[in-house]
Amino acid sequence: MITLIIPNEDLNRGEKTRLNAQAAAGTALEFENNQGIVANDFICVGREGAEQSELKKISTVNVDQKNVTLAVATKFVHEQFEEIVKYFYDKRRIYRKLSSESAYTLIATVDIEVDRPEGTLYNDFSGASTALYKATYYNSHSGTETSQDDAKAVYGGGGTHFCNLFEIREEAGFNNNDNISDERIFRVRARAEGEINASLISRYSVPISSNSYWSDSPGQEMVRQICMLLSAGWLMWQEFPDERGTGTSKDGMEKIKEARSMLKDIRAGKLVLLGSDNNPLTRTDTSSIEGYPNNSFASIPDENHEDDENYIFGIGMTW
Repeated sequence: MITLIIPNEDLNRGEKTRLNAQAAAGTALEFENNQGIVANDFICVGREGAEQSELKKISTVNVDQKNVTLAVATKFVHEQFEEIVKYFYDKRRIYRKLSSESAYTLIATVDIEVDRPEGTLYNDFSGASTALYKATYYNSHSGTETSQDDAKAVYGGGGTHFCNLFEIREEAGFNNNDNISDERIFRVRARAEGEINASLISRYSVPISSNSYWSDSPGQEMVRQICMLLSAGWLMWQEFPDERGTGTSKDGMEKIKEARSMLKDIRAGKLVLLGSDNNPLTRTDTSSIEGYPNNSFASIPDENHEDDENYIFGIGMTW
């Protein structure tokens, strides 16, 4: 089985507004401003990624009173000032190309899951890690679809991450900052995961998340914390460029330093990653000496360096 996590990108987001009053579960909503929102539009009711956010289609709009009627009732009560975001598309179409194929084939059309911080989840039970996948946007009312050529091709297994987007947002203190999109956090996390893998490859087989003893392990929790610190640190550093060296920007750099210190300790063997059985994960060979001299010496050179023309250094002592 191949798991895909498909993020909802900024290109799918339009006008934003908020609820002007509490809305009971049902079809009636009152907006602060419904400019740019018309009948048959799709909207996300509630903050995207929140447990009770809902993607709904608008049936009618009363321009003067700022009231809208939904085609299907909401399941939850939504409070005053909860955000409303217009979506241009309500579904994703998933295409797959196996290594033996020359073209992509449509394998599924799925609803965009607005209550998942990561994005829409799809499990391909007949897929392969060598398969390439693309996901387009699809509007179920108008039948319009974005170009397959514009969709990024990814290999299967892209749903495995060290931490989720909400954890990064929370670590950075941006829970209620609507100006920082999940797509941006997704990119920052990719940067952090790349650094983590590049750092740990000298001690562990990467990606370490593929280890069968990795799931729900103490080692997983440690790397999750590192990823949260790195991602949140870079996000804070980027968000406050005028504070470089002070304030929130400085706090972000401290998180980056803490994460890199933990990675350094893992490489040095001071911190050991444990599996779900609480036994150390298998590490690569760390006993060899990197540098010169090494075990290529058949014998120890004499003090005049005559026995080895490649003699580089001495320690200034004779036994």
